[in-house]
Amino acid sequence: MADKKQSKKVVKSNKIKVPKGMKLIFRPYRKNPKTNQVEYARNYGKRVFPMLVPDTNG
Repeated sequence: MADKKQSKKVVKSNKIKVPKGMKLIFRPYRKNPKTNQVEYARNYGKRVFPMLVPDTNG
């Protein structure tokens, strides 16, 4: 059998660790706390912004 080269994909992992009592939500926009202007993720080359918010369900 001929040796076949296996291509290895490099996967960039951007996992966000969620602390206890918080949950992770995703929004296509966010409000800049310094300027109070709405920023859209598409203007930054992203689809959504991840946000940590308090978990109200327990």
